[in-house]
Amino acid sequence: MTIVEKGKERFARVMRELGTFRGYTIKVGYQDNGETSDDGTPTVAIAIFNEFGTSDGKIPPRPFLSSAIDSAHDEIRERFKVELDSILADERSAIQAAKRLGIFGVQLVKQRIRDSTSWAEPNADTTIDRKGSSKPLVDTGEMLNSVTWIVESNGSVVASG
Repeated sequence: MTIVEKGKERFARVMRELGTFRGYTIKVGYQDNGETSDDGTPTVAIAIFNEFGTSDGKIPPRPFLSSAIDSAHDEIRERFKVELDSILADERSAIQAAKRLGIFGVQLVKQRIRDSTSWAEPNADTTIDRKGSSKPLVDTGEMLNSVTWIVESNGSVVASG
């Protein structure tokens, strides 16, 4: 096989991977997978209550998911560029790049939860008394440890973590 033929094969492979990558949707957050808290509340519901607050006002909005993304636009753009460049250089496949972006997204959300004392509305005194901590969004660590990612293609999950 000549160098030109190898180059054409590599080009075709890279173009296929770019097309595949373009078809992916990467979702970071909480999947409705049946996980529940000790009292039976689905973890995804707990995340929603904390993100948007509750209508009765008992839980104020603490938008950790949306603010994790909003506060990291430049980092996300740079990471996306790195992964796209790795596909172009034929160093990673589309799915490898998408998985790495999912993992990065989870890291951003977890860091935002960990940093909640610097940006989120403080816990009420009754909440602090109940859980023994003033740290918003962290009680048992369940919500922190339940952040996940999925990669979808045409509505089907092709990878998760």
